[in-house]
Order: sequence, then C-alpha cells, then structure tokens
Amino acid sequence: ILGNYQKAIVFQQQSLEIEIFLKNDARAAYSYNTLGAIYAHLGNYERAITQYEQAIAKSSQNNLLKGQIYHNLAAVYHQNRNFRQAINYYQQAEKIAQQINNSSLEGTAIAGIGLAYATAGNYNQAIPYQKRSIELARLTGDRKLEATALSNLSYTLWQRKKYSEAEKNLESALDILESLRLGLSDLDQVSLADTQFRSYDLLKRVLIAQNQPEKALEIAERGRSQAFIRLLSGRSINQRNLQSKQKNQAKLTANFTFQPREKLNFKKQSKQKEFDKSRSIISNNLNSSLLTPYAEFKLIASTWGNPQPNRNNQVKPINRSQRNSSSSSESISINEIRQVAQQQNATLVEYALLPDADFIGQGKQTGKYTEIYIWVVKPTGEINFRRTKLQPEDFNLQGAQEITRDQATLQKLHQLLIEPIADLLPSKPTEKIILIPHREIFLVPFPALQDSQANYLIQRHTILTSPAIKVLQLTQKNQTSNPDNNNYLIIGNPTNPVTVSTPAENPYRLDLVPLPGAEAEAKAIAQILQTQALIGDDATETKVKKLISSANLVHIAAHGLLDDFFSTGLPGAIILAADSQNDGALTSDEILELDIKADLVIISACDTG
Repeated sequence: ILGNYQKAIVFQQQSLEIEIFLKNDARAAYSYNTLGAIYAHLGNYERAITQYEQAIAKSSQNNLLKGQIYHNLAAVYHQNRNFRQAINYYQQAEKIAQQINNSSLEGTAIAGIGLAYATAGNYNQAIPYQKRSIELARLTGDRKLEATALSNLSYTLWQRKKYSEAEKNLESALDILESLRLGLSDLDQVSLADTQFRSYDLLKRVLIAQNQPEKALEIAERGRSQAFIRLLSGRSINQRNLQSKQKNQAKLTANFTFQPREKLNFKKQSKQKEFDKSRSIISNNLNSSLLTPYAEFKLIASTWGNPQPNRNNQVKPINRSQRNSSSSSESISINEIRQVAQQQNATLVEYALLPDADFIGQGKQTGKYTEIYIWVVKPTGEINFRRTKLQPEDFNLQGAQEITRDQATLQKLHQLLIEPIADLLPSKPTEKIILIPHREIFLVPFPALQDSQANYLIQRHTILTSPAIKVLQLTQKNQTSNPDNNNYLIIGNPTNPVTVSTPAENPYRLDLVPLPGAEAEAKAIAQILQTQALIGDDATETKVKKLISSANLVHIAAHGLLDDFFSTGLPGAIILAADSQNDGALTSDEILELDIKADLVIISACDTG
C-alpha cells in the first residue's frame, strides 16, 4: 500500500497552498521538508534541494526542524557524491542538535558525517564518527539508529578488509533489526525487511570473503524468509483451530511460484482516506533512511507539534530466551537445509543478487547488480557454491512479460543462471530441482530458458520454485501434522464484464475475449482434484470472495490486467464475472482485504504483475 509518492505529492502540495495562504510559516516549513524528502526518494534531487531551501527559509523559529532539514539537505548532496557539501550540512545539523540538547538528532547527523567520509574513501576519519553515533543511539535508546550505525561501521570495516570485526557488528545490527520485528504486522515486517536487506547483503559478502559459503547460505535464508515464516506459522495455528488440512496437498505445496506483490488500488475509498494514506506514506517511508547498498543513514520527516521520541525505534528490551526462541524458529541451519533437500528428494538452487557496492541510493533505490551468488544443495547433502560476475546490461528485467518472446534474452539468462551450475544439476529429467529466486530473479521464466542449442530448460529438468528453503521446511511440517480436508476453489474462463466501475463514475470499458483454454484448464484440474470448477456466469466476484476464505487451494485461470483503472498509479485486477453486487474486477486492494488461508494460490493469466 505504501510507496504512492505521486499521490503524496498532490496532497502535500494542497496542504502547502493552504499554509501559505494562512501565512503559517511553521506548517509550510514542515510541508516543504516533506516534499523535499519525497522528491529525494524519487531521485529528483534538484527539486528536493529547492524544497529543502524553502523549508529552511520558513523554519527560523524552529531549531529542531531546521536541524532536521539541514540533515536532509546533506543527504541529497551525499547522494550526488558531493561529500564536502554533505559534511558541511551534516555538521550544521550536528551544531543545532548540540545547541538544543537533542542527542537523537546529533547521533543521526554524526552517523551521516561518518558515512560521508566512508563513501568518500576516508575510512580512518569515518570510524570515530561511526563509533560516536553508536554511543549516542544507545544513550537515547534509538534501536533503529543503533542498528544503522553498526551497519555503517561494518561497511567501513569491510572496505578496510577487517572482515571479522565487520561480521561481529553486522550480527549485532541484525539482532536489533530482527527484535524490532516482534509484534509487527506481516505487512510491516516486509516493510522493515526493505530497510535491512542491505545489512544481509553485506554480511553475505563478508562471509564469502572469509571463505564461509555455507554460513553465507544460512544468512541468505535468514534474510529472505522471516516475514513469510511468521505469516505461515500464524496462519497454520489459526487454521488448526478452525479446520483440518488435506494430505493430498503434499504433492502441490512445494510448487510455489511467488510473483512480486502488485501495488494496490485505493478503490471505493474517500479522499480523506486517500489523504490519510499519503500521510502514512510520508511517516512510514520517509522517516526510514537514506541508503547505500550496505551502509545507511536516516532521512528525517519532521512531525508537527511537540517532538516525541520515535516509539517504533525505541522498543522494550526483549529477554535472551525470547529472542533466541524467535530466531531459532525463523532461521534454518545448514544441517536443516541438507535435511530439506533429502526430504524433498530434490536439488535446491538458491540465488542471491548483489548490487554495486559503490552506489549511494535512497529508500528502495539500489545500484546495478554486479554479482550473483548461487548455492546448490544436493539430496545427498553435498553443498556447492558458485558466483557469477555481472555487467550493468546483463540483468535488466524491465518489461519481463516480453522475455519469453526474445530468444536472445532467454539464452542470456540461461548463460547467467544455469550454465555456472549445469554440472551440478541432476541428469535425469524426472529428478526435481527447486529454485529459490531472489529479487528480480523471481521474474525469470525458468522453464522457457534456452541453452545455446535452443533446448528449453523444462525439457531437461522438473522445475519447482519456493521463496525460501525455510518455507519448504515449514510447509512440510504442516503437511505431516494436519489431517485431511479437500477444499478447493477452481475458477476458469469467467464471463467477462463489458465495463468496470471507477470512482469518477465513468465506466472503464473492457474488450476481452473468452478464454476457452482457461476453461479447459480449470475443468481438467477440477477433475484431477475430484471437485467442480466455477465456469462462466457461475464464476462471479461475489461468489469467489465468499468461497476463497475456506479454500486450501485456489486456481484461477482468467484475464489478469495491469491497467490503472482508477488513475492512482496502482494497477492490477483479476477479471471475474459481474453480478448485482460487484463489477467483476477483483482489484489488488480488494485481494489484500480477503481472508485467504490457502496453502497454494495459482493465478494463470496474461499479466500477473
């Protein structure tokens, strides 16, 4: 839901116009600062600098706000690698923080100074500032800043090839970040993961530099699986209280195909709710960080009124047993990874994309990928590690839906992802390979990849995918511990509506043809599972919404559209049959609101995001 910056700009501009009209400089300074942060996240640094300069001019009566703005202005210059100017503005923020006795702002500014020196290559100058920022973070109880500062120090130590020290500090940073997850919702956990994946990336590099590929695989798993594991664990507990599961699912649950989550529409919500969401965008995303791939410093979104401590960062200490219990339930050891390969009787292939170490990026921005790590775990327990260097043009999956039509791209991806490990893969086509993709690799159509002789990968191997090895372990446990319950929802070729509604009351016309192949697909699957499929007029949006919460397996073969029906910049809908209550467009925000407990959901459509 978060991340709709264009909508945030619209509402913030409206707020700013009112504040200027009322000659309320204090509120206008806040709005300019927030706009600067949004533009910085979007990479429009000239606009960001202009907004920050306007904010400074309006903030003469608020030293705390002025210090925050100086910090953010420094961050933009830092982004543009103007380190001298960045350090100058960080120091101004530090000076104000000392004048008003604000240790939190002082620690954040000092962290910025240290990182600026580090990214400029002045590591000896960076380290004292980074150690001081750790001290101030601990003094103020700002756990997020402490983790950030520890990661920054680790980045510098890594650059100086002090790998053991870097590893120790990264472990401490990740312990803090993982403790912050406790009590958060699933969506918030995924959001927090966005701010810490760089620490996981760096730790993988540090471990590989120390020739510890198996430990690096444990870290790769630890980084990618946590939110999924908590989601699956919580859902499993709830379902055991409500209903039993079926053993037949064991044949299907290994075949995960996770696509990146589509952004969500704000359909059927009022302007006030949209405004609230824009504020949520600002408070949740812009208060997080300005990041390099491995080092981080905070970007501050000021809050109106009396400054309050950031309670999201100042969590209650958790005892060691609680942390160890949480960590052990979500992590997976190298021996457990071997056991999963043996239990699945499959070769596990886990990928990790590593971004450019010299890139300085903000928010979710990352540099070009420079390397791929690949681990291969055989059913015998043998583990091999390979790495592939990348050129900037090697891994661009923009317009991924067109990949299957481009033979050269399919062969290039085969060269990058399969050829380095081809000698480690099983020789028999019936022997399973379970792929664990990473980031954009989730978009790769692995079965369609071609070798230099134009042979498809699916011709030589049985291919399955999963988001994490730990997920395979957990689903295997769920399958063996839950009794039968055959409850399937199979949908094929719904009757296409002519139009769908929009907030502007102007129907959006659809020109969609029937999908007889999708109907045949659904009927064939229903026959295998000994159930009835919803076909044509019977596959209404209302009926699907009603039945989906009790289904253990969902298979939808229908039109999938990425059109932005509601002009929000948040596209996506599955097209079902219309009825008197719903227009037939099951949008992505509506999907999020559904109580889906299924072990496996398959969307067989043209555009699935």
